[in-house]
Amino acid sequence: PAFRSLYRGPSAPNLDIAPPSGPENSYHFPTIPQSIISSQEWLERPSDPHPEPVPTPRPSRSAQINLMAYLNEGGTWDNIPRTKSVLELNMLCDARKGSHNSHVDFDHDQTKGAMSDTAIQANVPGVTGTATGGQGAHHCPEDREEEIEIRITIPSHHALRPLVEFRNLRVLRLTGMFKSYQRILWQAVWLNPQLVTLELEMAVGLEIKEPVPRGWKPIKDGWVTSVKSFGAPVYYGEGGNGEISSKIGYGEYLDKFCIEKARLLAGVTGFPVPRYLPVKHLTLTGFAVDGDAFGMWFRNLEEVHFKKDCIDCGFWLSRAQRDVRVRHSNMPGVARGGDGPSGANSKEELGEEELAELTAAKTKNQKKKNTLSESFLLLM
Repeated sequence: PAFRSLYRGPSAPNLDIAPPSGPENSYHFPTIPQSIISSQEWLERPSDPHPEPVPTPRPSRSAQINLMAYLNEGGTWDNIPRTKSVLELNMLCDARKGSHNSHVDFDHDQTKGAMSDTAIQANVPGVTGTATGGQGAHHCPEDREEEIEIRITIPSHHALRPLVEFRNLRVLRLTGMFKSYQRILWQAVWLNPQLVTLELEMAVGLEIKEPVPRGWKPIKDGWVTSVKSFGAPVYYGEGGNGEISSKIGYGEYLDKFCIEKARLLAGVTGFPVPRYLPVKHLTLTGFAVDGDAFGMWFRNLEEVHFKKDCIDCGFWLSRAQRDVRVRHSNMPGVARGGDGPSGANSKEELGEEELAELTAAKTKNQKKKNTLSESFLLLM
């Protein structure tokens, strides 16, 4: 019928178009007689009253998942295979338009529904206007300014709990974190013995109160690793939760006690837990670091990369870790560790052999320096 209405030639009434015939084994679709429906009626036919089912959101094939947006859209951890070897979770908050009738209780742990324990509503001014063809919106003086409510949700610890169900991870990256998740992520690291690459990125840097503790310095261009023969134990955390002490400031802290607690929780599951973390390549952004956590738990470490907003609050490596590559920003380098990790209220001094080696090296360097000085005087 559509062809008949569009064709305006003299032979239109005699035009006969036979529908194409499919294979014999193909499905036979019922045909509508031409005398029953016209092209205009066909175009104006009512739509199907039954809406199409909305598919359940599933993570993309890539390893990176925007966790909060994925959960808010109805996705679940059940759709993320536990056999994955590479997992990248973008922990950035999810911003959506809020309802005027919605109410946020900041004292209530909103782990159900939106899977967040922090929800913030902000009123964003917006101007209403009309748009004409080919031009932008025209704003008149009488146009009323409206406020748009934006609801911001941050993943809770409960939302990240399924992370401990993975056992085959080799690469784990958590980026865009607004709060500490170390209590869960270190447990996941202990339960994945093949996890060799770990990247932790905070969305914001640390805030240190004045006066800044003595010896603390940002890890940036010009920073070098401290050379020590021993290190007294230190702790700048807040009860082993992965955050820096509130007396010092606000931000993330590589917490040795938090790692230890996670190891105990991992052992309760019955899974064989190694003595040291399996991580070989560690990347940190927005962390305060000292040497204790590295000496106690990172004996398999081969490379540590400090990106932006990291603070050295006593970082050093043991003699056994002297070959670890230390990078900051994009500058590669080699760590210069001290002798022995910090123990419990103890100091490890150099032995006789180490002292003999250092004395011989110092004497050799002094002789070489004197020889160069004499050669320079002869040339003069």
